[in-house]
Amino acid sequence: MKTNKRDSERGVALLMVLMIVILLTAIGAALIFMSNVESTVNLNYRAEQQAYYAARAGVEEVRDRMKLGPPSQAGADPVYANVPTVVPGAGPTGVLYVINQGTDPTAIQPWNPASPYVDDEICHDYSFGGMPPPPAVGTRCAPPAGGGWYSTTTSTAPFSGTSGAMAYKWVRLTWKENNSVQNHQVDTVGAATTQVCYDGTTEFLLAGAPDCISMNPASPPEPVYMLTALAVTNNGARRMVQSEVAKILFPPTPAALTLAGPAATFAAPSSNNYQVDGNDNAVPPCPPTSNKPGIGAFDAASQVAITAAIPPGRVGNYTGTPALTPSVSNIGPTGVPTPPGNTLGPWGNVTQLNQIVQNISAQANQTIQGGTGTNTLSTSTAGLPLGNMGSATNPLITVINGNVSFTGGTTGGGILLVTGNLTFSGNTAFDGIILVIGSGSLTVSGGGGAQVNGSVLVSNTQTGVVGTTPGPPTVNWPGGGGNGVYYNSCDVNSLNNKAYYHTIAWREVAY
Repeated sequence: MKTNKRDSERGVALLMVLMIVILLTAIGAALIFMSNVESTVNLNYRAEQQAYYAARAGVEEVRDRMKLGPPSQAGADPVYANVPTVVPGAGPTGVLYVINQGTDPTAIQPWNPASPYVDDEICHDYSFGGMPPPPAVGTRCAPPAGGGWYSTTTSTAPFSGTSGAMAYKWVRLTWKENNSVQNHQVDTVGAATTQVCYDGTTEFLLAGAPDCISMNPASPPEPVYMLTALAVTNNGARRMVQSEVAKILFPPTPAALTLAGPAATFAAPSSNNYQVDGNDNAVPPCPPTSNKPGIGAFDAASQVAITAAIPPGRVGNYTGTPALTPSVSNIGPTGVPTPPGNTLGPWGNVTQLNQIVQNISAQANQTIQGGTGTNTLSTSTAGLPLGNMGSATNPLITVINGNVSFTGGTTGGGILLVTGNLTFSGNTAFDGIILVIGSGSLTVSGGGGAQVNGSVLVSNTQTGVVGTTPGPPTVNWPGGGGNGVYYNSCDVNSLNNKAYYHTIAWREVAY
């Protein structure tokens, strides 16, 4: 029988197939493993992002709900009645924990060292209650023992207490101290536990006053608050973020009508019914809190010129404190602050005036482009984009960049800021503050019985400026009728009580 020489190669194909199958199986297993790894990485990344944004959401919830407090201004109505009013460690109002309890069976107790959600970062921001000095960055530690150093409230976020609750567990709300951001003091020569204040541009340490606002009543700063939030997702992803927030308040205007600059031009009306009254005309529930001059002048020369512009038979129409006849006071750099503390303050400084314009513009409810150069935007109140400029009960901030002329009956409430020439014709009724900062020119024609309840300030920051001294302002009020300016602290402060907290710093904490 003839032998096939290829018999020795039988089964090679099977071996090759088996090897290929093994190779493909290994490749498939590797692909499955890589896919699982990618899925796990994606799930972990998603959980980390969910935790991060949940923590941010916790901070934003608290920032929003504390916007009407603390009760540092008359009439404020804080949503959180226990917003901190002292530094941490000075009592149960020094630390507020806002608890967001979902369906997690573990009680959220950041003050409890045994809790999985313990606040193990507080020792890096504060030192009180027996806590050691701030440990090394990245080191966790226990909060103070006992329960007399904190208070709590419950989150009012949507779905709180349900499976749909956001993943943040708590938000800690405190005043900021000098060393609250470890290794980044506000002032390296100040004490670590000194409270930090904010004036709209700069953080600085409280000094020589019981609280931030008392430091400078003419331009009141506000306390800086620290909001620290911990979020933990169902799969254990953990993120902690921290924010610094503060209100930016509008400094009180120094008179019923202020011409904030030297060499002022004032054309006074001859109407017997026209009045400028600097005595506080607030009525309950806003009791009178302060009296002002009828007209505030920048210097002695302006005081003389403004007084001379008032018709002799109308000097009694200008009243206020001090009780001059007419009530025109030098409240500028060379003036005598009567009543005490009643000076131009930031209103007499171009740099600070420009900052005030920026702060108001940043919080405006509506911003409108007015005319430029020789052009003027001519409109009525109803012609504005929102159809109104607010009211006494619903104050708004309206900013008009440029020249504007209001025709017919003009009404509004809150703050009206105009950077160009401002002209009113007909009845003008406004409850709040009218600011003409920029060109520094105000013209009011027509009469009627309407009036400004609040204050009016005119300052020229564009022409004739010398250093930080404003240029000459102009107030031309040929129309009188029964209108005028009546100082009203309630209407002047209405928006301060509603000012929101600005975020001035933001960071993530690795604990």
